[in-house]
Amino acid sequence: MSESSEPPRPTETRRWILFGGYGLRPFFLCAAVYALVALGAWLHRLSGADFGASPIWVSPAIWHGHEMLFGYAGAVIAGFMLTAVPSWTGAPILKPGALFLLFLLWLAGRLALWQVDFLSPWVVAAADMAFLPALALLAGAPVWQRRMYRNLVFVAVLLFLTGANAMIHMDAIRGELDLAATGLRLSLDGVVLLVVIVGGRVIPAFTTNVLRRKFGEPDLRNPPNLGKLAIVTTVAMVLADAVVPETAVAGALAVAAGVLALLRLSGWRGFQCRDDPLIWILHVGYLWLGIGLLLKGLSDFAPDIPPTAAIHALATGAIGSMTLGVMSRAALGHTGRVLAASPLLTLAYFLLNIGAMIRVAGVWQPDIYGVDTIILSAGVWSAAFVLFIVLFAPILLRPRIDGRPG
Repeated sequence: MSESSEPPRPTETRRWILFGGYGLRPFFLCAAVYALVALGAWLHRLSGADFGASPIWVSPAIWHGHEMLFGYAGAVIAGFMLTAVPSWTGAPILKPGALFLLFLLWLAGRLALWQVDFLSPWVVAAADMAFLPALALLAGAPVWQRRMYRNLVFVAVLLFLTGANAMIHMDAIRGELDLAATGLRLSLDGVVLLVVIVGGRVIPAFTTNVLRRKFGEPDLRNPPNLGKLAIVTTVAMVLADAVVPETAVAGALAVAAGVLALLRLSGWRGFQCRDDPLIWILHVGYLWLGIGLLLKGLSDFAPDIPPTAAIHALATGAIGSMTLGVMSRAALGHTGRVLAASPLLTLAYFLLNIGAMIRVAGVWQPDIYGVDTIILSAGVWSAAFVLFIVLFAPILLRPRIDGRPG
Protein backbone atom coordinates (compact mmCIF):
# COMPACT_ATOMS: atom_id res chain seq x y z
CA MET A 1 0.00 0.00 0.00
CA SER A 2 1.31 3.42 -0.92
CA GLU A 3 1.76 6.04 1.75
CA SER A 4 1.65 9.81 1.32
CA SER A 5 4.74 11.76 2.40
CA GLU A 6 2.92 15.08 2.56
CA PRO A 7 2.39 16.52 6.04
CA PRO A 8 -1.17 16.27 7.32
CA ARG A 9 -3.39 19.31 7.12
CA PRO A 10 -5.80 19.69 10.04
CA THR A 11 -9.42 19.71 9.03
CA GLU A 12 -12.85 18.97 10.47
CA THR A 13 -12.85 15.65 12.34
CA ARG A 14 -16.18 15.66 14.15
CA ARG A 15 -18.06 13.86 11.37
CA TRP A 16 -18.14 10.08 11.80
CA ILE A 17 -17.46 7.78 8.88
CA LEU A 18 -17.04 4.00 8.53
CA PHE A 19 -18.13 2.82 5.09
CA GLY A 20 -17.36 5.99 3.15
CA GLY A 21 -13.64 5.41 2.68
CA TYR A 22 -11.07 2.66 2.31
CA GLY A 23 -12.07 -0.88 3.19
CA LEU A 24 -9.62 -0.89 6.06
CA ARG A 25 -12.02 1.21 8.13
CA PRO A 26 -14.78 -1.31 8.89
CA PHE A 27 -12.71 -4.44 8.46
CA PHE A 28 -9.68 -3.53 10.59
CA LEU A 29 -11.86 -2.19 13.38
CA CYS A 30 -14.18 -5.20 13.40
CA ALA A 31 -11.26 -7.61 13.05
CA ALA A 32 -9.83 -6.31 16.32
CA VAL A 33 -13.20 -6.44 18.04
CA TYR A 34 -13.88 -9.94 16.77
CA ALA A 35 -10.47 -11.17 17.90
CA LEU A 36 -11.53 -10.32 21.44
CA VAL A 37 -15.02 -11.79 21.07
CA ALA A 38 -13.96 -15.07 19.48
CA LEU A 39 -11.03 -15.57 21.82
CA GLY A 40 -13.22 -14.73 24.79
CA ALA A 41 -15.72 -17.38 23.71
CA TRP A 42 -12.93 -19.93 23.44
CA LEU A 43 -11.68 -19.12 26.95
CA HIS A 44 -15.26 -19.32 28.19
CA ARG A 45 -15.44 -22.85 26.79
CA LEU A 46 -12.10 -23.82 28.32
CA SER A 47 -13.36 -22.72 31.72
CA GLY A 48 -15.97 -25.47 31.48
CA ALA A 49 -18.96 -23.33 30.57
CA ASP A 50 -21.45 -24.14 27.83
CA PHE A 51 -20.39 -23.10 24.37
CA GLY A 52 -22.71 -21.66 21.75
CA ALA A 53 -20.97 -23.57 18.96
CA SER A 54 -21.33 -26.94 20.65
CA PRO A 55 -19.73 -30.21 19.50
CA ILE A 56 -23.00 -31.34 17.90
CA TRP A 57 -21.30 -31.12 14.53
CA VAL A 58 -18.11 -29.13 15.07
CA SER A 59 -15.66 -29.34 17.96
CA PRO A 60 -14.88 -26.20 19.96
CA ALA A 61 -11.23 -26.44 18.89
CA ILE A 62 -12.20 -26.45 15.21
CA TRP A 63 -14.59 -23.54 15.82
CA HIS A 64 -11.84 -21.57 17.55
CA GLY A 65 -9.35 -22.11 14.75
CA HIS A 66 -11.94 -21.42 12.06
CA GLU A 67 -13.07 -18.12 13.55
CA MET A 68 -9.59 -16.81 14.20
CA LEU A 69 -8.65 -17.57 10.59
CA PHE A 70 -11.84 -16.79 8.69
CA GLY A 71 -13.29 -14.31 11.17
CA TYR A 72 -10.33 -12.30 12.42
CA ALA A 73 -7.71 -12.91 9.70
CA GLY A 74 -10.37 -12.87 6.97
CA ALA A 75 -11.40 -9.36 7.98
CA VAL A 76 -7.79 -8.17 8.04
CA ILE A 77 -7.20 -9.64 4.58
CA ALA A 78 -10.30 -7.85 3.29
CA GLY A 79 -9.23 -4.52 4.76
CA PHE A 80 -5.77 -4.91 3.26
CA MET A 81 -6.97 -5.95 -0.20
CA LEU A 82 -9.65 -3.27 -0.48
CA THR A 83 -7.09 -0.63 0.44
CA ALA A 84 -4.09 -1.97 -1.49
CA VAL A 85 -5.85 -2.68 -4.79
CA PRO A 86 -6.85 0.97 -5.42
CA SER A 87 -3.25 1.95 -4.65
CA TRP A 88 -1.86 -0.68 -7.03
CA THR A 89 -4.28 -0.10 -9.88
CA GLY A 90 -5.47 3.49 -9.57
CA ALA A 91 -9.04 2.19 -9.47
CA PRO A 92 -11.52 4.10 -7.31
CA ILE A 93 -12.13 2.86 -3.80
CA LEU A 94 -15.17 0.67 -3.27
CA LYS A 95 -18.44 2.57 -3.07
CA PRO A 96 -20.03 2.76 0.39
CA GLY A 97 -22.98 0.55 -0.58
CA ALA A 98 -20.79 -2.19 -2.02
CA LEU A 99 -18.44 -2.03 0.96
CA PHE A 100 -21.38 -2.29 3.36
CA LEU A 101 -22.80 -5.30 1.52
CA LEU A 102 -19.41 -7.05 1.59
CA PHE A 103 -19.15 -6.35 5.30
CA LEU A 104 -22.61 -7.85 5.80
CA LEU A 105 -21.41 -11.05 4.10
CA TRP A 106 -18.53 -11.26 6.57
CA LEU A 107 -20.86 -10.54 9.46
CA ALA A 108 -23.41 -13.13 8.28
CA GLY A 109 -20.72 -15.79 8.39
CA ARG A 110 -19.77 -14.86 11.92
CA LEU A 111 -23.38 -14.85 13.14
CA ALA A 112 -24.02 -18.21 11.48
CA LEU A 113 -21.02 -19.78 13.22
CA TRP A 114 -22.47 -18.63 16.54
CA GLN A 115 -25.81 -20.34 15.82
CA VAL A 116 -24.74 -23.79 14.70
CA ASP A 117 -27.10 -25.42 17.21
CA PHE A 118 -30.11 -23.79 15.57
CA LEU A 119 -29.22 -23.60 11.87
CA SER A 120 -28.80 -26.28 9.27
CA PRO A 121 -25.13 -26.98 8.46
CA TRP A 122 -26.00 -26.11 4.86
CA VAL A 123 -27.24 -22.68 5.92
CA VAL A 124 -24.14 -22.10 8.03
CA ALA A 125 -21.92 -23.12 5.11
CA ALA A 126 -23.73 -20.87 2.65
CA ALA A 127 -23.60 -17.89 5.00
CA ASP A 128 -19.94 -18.35 5.85
CA MET A 129 -18.58 -19.22 2.41
CA ALA A 130 -20.02 -16.30 0.45
CA PHE A 131 -17.56 -13.72 1.76
CA LEU A 132 -14.18 -14.75 0.34
CA PRO A 133 -15.38 -15.34 -3.26
CA ALA A 134 -17.11 -11.94 -3.17
CA LEU A 135 -13.89 -10.35 -1.92
CA ALA A 136 -11.90 -12.14 -4.63
CA LEU A 137 -14.26 -10.77 -7.29
CA LEU A 138 -14.21 -7.19 -6.02
CA ALA A 139 -10.44 -7.14 -5.51
CA GLY A 140 -9.57 -9.14 -8.60
CA ALA A 141 -11.67 -7.29 -11.16
CA PRO A 142 -9.60 -4.06 -11.27
CA VAL A 143 -6.38 -6.08 -11.17
CA TRP A 144 -7.53 -8.10 -14.19
CA GLN A 145 -8.83 -5.05 -16.06
CA ARG A 146 -5.50 -3.28 -15.70
CA ARG A 147 -3.57 -6.47 -16.59
CA MET A 148 -1.63 -6.49 -13.34
CA TYR A 149 -1.59 -10.27 -13.43
CA ARG A 150 1.14 -10.55 -10.81
CA ASN A 151 -1.34 -9.50 -8.16
CA LEU A 152 -3.85 -12.18 -9.13
CA VAL A 153 -1.90 -14.44 -6.78
CA PHE A 154 -3.98 -12.90 -3.99
CA VAL A 155 -7.18 -13.94 -5.75
CA ALA A 156 -5.80 -17.46 -6.12
CA VAL A 157 -5.07 -17.65 -2.39
CA LEU A 158 -8.56 -16.37 -1.54
CA LEU A 159 -10.08 -19.11 -3.69
CA PHE A 160 -7.79 -21.68 -2.07
CA LEU A 161 -8.99 -20.54 1.35
CA THR A 162 -12.57 -20.89 0.10
CA GLY A 163 -11.86 -24.49 -0.82
CA ALA A 164 -10.28 -25.21 2.56
CA ASN A 165 -13.30 -23.64 4.24
CA ALA A 166 -15.55 -25.87 2.16
CA MET A 167 -13.72 -28.92 3.54
CA ILE A 168 -14.50 -27.80 7.08
CA HIS A 169 -18.18 -27.25 6.31
CA MET A 170 -18.55 -30.48 4.35
CA ASP A 171 -17.15 -32.31 7.33
CA ALA A 172 -19.74 -30.59 9.50
CA ILE A 173 -22.49 -31.64 7.11
CA ARG A 174 -21.26 -35.23 7.05
CA GLY A 175 -20.86 -35.38 10.81
CA GLU A 176 -17.13 -36.25 10.82
CA LEU A 177 -14.06 -34.35 11.96
CA ASP A 178 -11.12 -35.76 9.98
CA LEU A 179 -11.82 -33.55 6.98
CA ALA A 180 -12.33 -30.49 9.16
CA ALA A 181 -8.88 -30.86 10.68
CA THR A 182 -7.37 -31.07 7.20
CA GLY A 183 -9.32 -28.05 6.04
CA LEU A 184 -8.21 -26.07 9.07
CA ARG A 185 -4.57 -27.01 8.50
CA LEU A 186 -4.79 -25.90 4.87
CA SER A 187 -6.53 -22.68 5.92
CA LEU A 188 -3.61 -21.84 8.19
CA ASP A 189 -1.25 -22.68 5.33
CA GLY A 190 -3.12 -20.31 3.04
CA VAL A 191 -2.89 -17.39 5.46
CA VAL A 192 0.79 -18.20 6.06
CA LEU A 193 1.36 -18.03 2.30
CA LEU A 194 -0.19 -14.55 2.28
CA VAL A 195 2.22 -13.53 5.06
CA VAL A 196 5.13 -14.80 2.97
CA ILE A 197 3.96 -12.82 -0.08
CA VAL A 198 2.79 -9.61 1.59
CA GLY A 199 5.66 -9.53 4.07
CA GLY A 200 8.14 -10.02 1.28
CA ARG A 201 6.74 -6.94 -0.45
CA VAL A 202 6.00 -4.46 2.30
CA ILE A 203 8.78 -5.13 4.82
CA PRO A 204 11.69 -4.38 2.45
CA ALA A 205 9.82 -1.41 0.96
CA PHE A 206 8.97 0.20 4.30
CA THR A 207 12.41 -0.60 5.74
CA THR A 208 14.13 0.95 2.71
CA ASN A 209 12.20 4.19 3.27
CA VAL A 210 13.31 4.36 6.90
CA LEU A 211 16.94 3.43 6.21
CA ARG A 212 17.15 5.97 3.39
CA ARG A 213 16.02 8.71 5.77
CA LYS A 214 18.49 7.58 8.43
CA PHE A 215 21.57 6.67 6.40
CA GLY A 216 20.98 8.00 2.91
CA GLU A 217 21.72 4.65 1.24
CA PRO A 218 19.66 1.73 2.59
CA ASP A 219 22.09 -1.07 1.58
CA LEU A 220 19.24 -3.55 1.96
CA ARG A 221 19.63 -7.01 0.43
CA ASN A 222 16.46 -8.37 -1.13
CA PRO A 223 17.35 -10.67 -4.08
CA PRO A 224 14.25 -11.18 -6.26
CA ASN A 225 15.17 -14.81 -6.98
CA LEU A 226 15.34 -15.57 -3.26
CA GLY A 227 11.86 -14.13 -2.83
CA LYS A 228 10.49 -16.17 -5.72
CA LEU A 229 12.10 -19.33 -4.35
CA ALA A 230 10.59 -18.67 -0.91
CA ILE A 231 7.11 -18.31 -2.40
CA VAL A 232 7.45 -21.39 -4.63
CA THR A 233 8.74 -23.46 -1.72
CA THR A 234 5.87 -22.35 0.50
CA VAL A 235 3.36 -23.21 -2.23
CA ALA A 236 4.98 -26.65 -2.53
CA MET A 237 4.66 -27.07 1.25
CA VAL A 238 0.97 -26.21 1.07
CA LEU A 239 0.42 -28.77 -1.69
CA ALA A 240 2.32 -31.39 0.30
CA ASP A 241 0.12 -30.66 3.31
CA ALA A 242 -2.89 -31.35 1.09
CA VAL A 243 -1.57 -34.55 -0.50
CA VAL A 244 1.02 -36.10 1.86
CA PRO A 245 0.63 -34.35 5.23
CA GLU A 246 2.88 -35.15 8.18
CA THR A 247 5.43 -36.95 6.01
CA ALA A 248 9.13 -36.44 5.39
CA VAL A 249 8.31 -34.64 2.15
CA ALA A 250 5.97 -32.16 3.83
CA GLY A 251 8.39 -31.71 6.71
CA ALA A 252 11.38 -31.07 4.45
CA LEU A 253 9.46 -28.48 2.44
CA ALA A 254 8.35 -26.69 5.62
CA VAL A 255 11.94 -26.61 6.91
CA ALA A 256 13.12 -25.27 3.55
CA ALA A 257 10.40 -22.60 3.57
CA GLY A 258 11.42 -21.60 7.10
CA VAL A 259 15.11 -21.36 6.21
CA LEU A 260 14.30 -19.25 3.15
CA ALA A 261 12.10 -16.93 5.21
CA LEU A 262 14.92 -16.37 7.70
CA LEU A 263 17.43 -15.85 4.90
CA ARG A 264 15.23 -13.15 3.40
CA LEU A 265 14.76 -11.53 6.79
CA SER A 266 18.52 -11.49 7.45
CA GLY A 267 19.06 -9.18 4.47
CA TRP A 268 16.41 -6.63 5.46
CA ARG A 269 18.45 -4.93 8.20
CA GLY A 270 15.63 -4.93 10.70
CA PHE A 271 17.99 -4.29 13.62
CA GLN A 272 18.78 -0.88 12.14
CA CYS A 273 15.10 0.01 12.62
CA ARG A 274 14.86 -1.07 16.24
CA ASP A 275 13.84 2.46 17.22
CA ASP A 276 10.82 2.38 14.86
CA PRO A 277 8.07 0.10 16.24
CA LEU A 278 5.99 0.34 13.05
CA ILE A 279 8.91 -1.34 11.24
CA TRP A 280 10.26 -3.77 13.79
CA ILE A 281 6.86 -5.33 14.48
CA LEU A 282 6.79 -6.46 10.84
CA HIS A 283 10.31 -7.89 11.12
CA VAL A 284 9.33 -9.71 14.31
CA GLY A 285 6.31 -11.14 12.53
CA TYR A 286 8.50 -12.48 9.74
CA LEU A 287 10.88 -13.91 12.34
CA TRP A 288 7.94 -15.77 13.88
CA LEU A 289 7.11 -17.00 10.38
CA GLY A 290 10.54 -18.55 9.92
CA ILE A 291 10.51 -20.09 13.40
CA GLY A 292 6.98 -21.45 12.94
CA LEU A 293 7.79 -23.05 9.59
CA LEU A 294 10.92 -24.64 11.04
CA LEU A 295 8.94 -26.06 13.97
CA LYS A 296 6.27 -27.27 11.57
CA GLY A 297 8.78 -29.14 9.46
CA LEU A 298 10.85 -30.51 12.34
CA SER A 299 7.72 -31.85 14.06
CA ASP A 300 7.37 -34.30 11.16
CA PHE A 301 10.80 -35.72 11.99
CA ALA A 302 11.08 -35.34 15.77
CA PRO A 303 8.23 -36.64 17.96
CA ASP A 304 9.44 -34.45 20.81
CA ILE A 305 8.42 -31.31 18.90
CA PRO A 306 4.65 -30.89 19.26
CA PRO A 307 2.88 -29.75 16.07
CA THR A 308 0.84 -27.31 18.14
CA ALA A 309 4.03 -25.34 18.85
CA ALA A 310 4.30 -24.61 15.13
CA ILE A 311 0.59 -23.83 14.86
CA HIS A 312 0.72 -21.19 17.58
CA ALA A 313 4.07 -19.76 16.47
CA LEU A 314 2.52 -19.20 13.05
CA ALA A 315 -0.92 -18.11 14.26
CA THR A 316 -0.35 -16.02 17.39
CA GLY A 317 3.18 -14.97 16.50
CA ALA A 318 3.55 -14.56 12.74
CA ILE A 319 -0.03 -13.82 11.73
CA GLY A 320 -0.72 -11.87 14.92
CA SER A 321 2.33 -9.61 14.60
CA MET A 322 2.00 -9.08 10.86
CA THR A 323 -1.70 -8.28 10.98
CA LEU A 324 -1.45 -5.92 13.95
CA GLY A 325 1.54 -4.21 12.36
CA VAL A 326 -0.12 -3.84 8.95
CA MET A 327 -3.42 -2.68 10.45
CA SER A 328 -1.85 0.03 12.59
CA ARG A 329 0.55 1.28 9.92
CA ALA A 330 -2.11 1.33 7.19
CA ALA A 331 -4.65 3.01 9.47
CA LEU A 332 -2.19 5.81 10.19
CA GLY A 333 -0.91 6.21 6.64
CA HIS A 334 -4.27 6.06 4.90
CA THR A 335 -5.96 8.54 7.22
CA GLY A 336 -3.33 11.24 6.67
CA ARG A 337 -1.54 10.81 9.99
CA VAL A 338 2.16 10.73 10.78
CA LEU A 339 3.68 7.26 10.62
CA ALA A 340 4.81 7.06 14.22
CA ALA A 341 3.89 4.58 16.94
CA SER A 342 2.63 5.98 20.23
CA PRO A 343 3.84 4.46 23.51
CA LEU A 344 0.53 2.62 23.87
CA LEU A 345 0.80 1.14 20.38
CA THR A 346 4.35 0.03 21.13
CA LEU A 347 3.06 -1.58 24.31
CA ALA A 348 0.43 -3.40 22.25
CA TYR A 349 3.17 -4.84 20.04
CA PHE A 350 5.06 -6.09 23.08
CA LEU A 351 1.95 -7.57 24.69
CA LEU A 352 1.01 -9.48 21.55
CA ASN A 353 4.46 -11.03 21.30
CA ILE A 354 4.65 -11.83 25.00
CA GLY A 355 1.29 -13.59 24.68
CA ALA A 356 2.55 -15.52 21.67
CA MET A 357 5.72 -16.59 23.49
CA ILE A 358 3.74 -17.78 26.51
CA ARG A 359 1.40 -19.77 24.26
CA VAL A 360 4.19 -21.47 22.33
CA ALA A 361 6.24 -22.19 25.45
CA GLY A 362 3.22 -23.63 27.25
CA VAL A 363 2.76 -26.24 24.51
CA TRP A 364 5.94 -28.01 25.61
CA GLN A 365 4.64 -28.70 29.14
CA PRO A 366 0.85 -29.13 28.80
CA ASP A 367 0.61 -31.43 31.82
CA ILE A 368 2.19 -28.79 34.06
CA TYR A 369 0.69 -25.57 32.76
CA GLY A 370 -2.39 -26.63 30.78
CA VAL A 371 -5.41 -24.36 30.65
CA ASP A 372 -3.89 -21.73 32.94
CA THR A 373 -1.15 -21.02 30.39
CA ILE A 374 -3.69 -20.75 27.58
CA ILE A 375 -5.78 -18.29 29.57
CA LEU A 376 -2.73 -16.22 30.54
CA SER A 377 -1.37 -16.07 27.00
CA ALA A 378 -4.78 -15.27 25.54
CA GLY A 379 -5.31 -12.52 28.08
CA VAL A 380 -1.98 -10.86 27.32
CA TRP A 381 -2.44 -11.31 23.56
CA SER A 382 -5.96 -9.88 23.75
CA ALA A 383 -4.76 -6.84 25.66
CA ALA A 384 -2.91 -5.79 22.51
CA PHE A 385 -6.20 -5.61 20.62
CA VAL A 386 -7.89 -3.70 23.41
CA LEU A 387 -5.19 -1.06 23.02
CA PHE A 388 -5.58 -1.14 19.24
CA ILE A 389 -9.31 -0.47 19.54
CA VAL A 390 -8.80 2.35 22.04
CA LEU A 391 -6.19 3.99 19.80
CA PHE A 392 -7.65 3.37 16.37
CA ALA A 393 -11.43 3.36 16.72
CA PRO A 394 -11.50 7.20 16.64
CA ILE A 395 -9.09 7.18 13.68
CA LEU A 396 -11.04 4.63 11.67
CA LEU A 397 -14.41 6.18 12.44
CA ARG A 398 -13.46 9.73 11.46
CA PRO A 399 -12.48 11.19 8.07
CA ARG A 400 -8.87 11.73 7.04
CA ILE A 401 -7.31 14.71 8.80
CA ASP A 402 -5.77 15.97 5.55
CA GLY A 403 -9.14 16.42 3.86
CA ARG A 404 -8.52 13.83 1.15
CA PRO A 405 -10.97 11.05 0.28
CA GLY A 406 -10.41 7.66 1.89
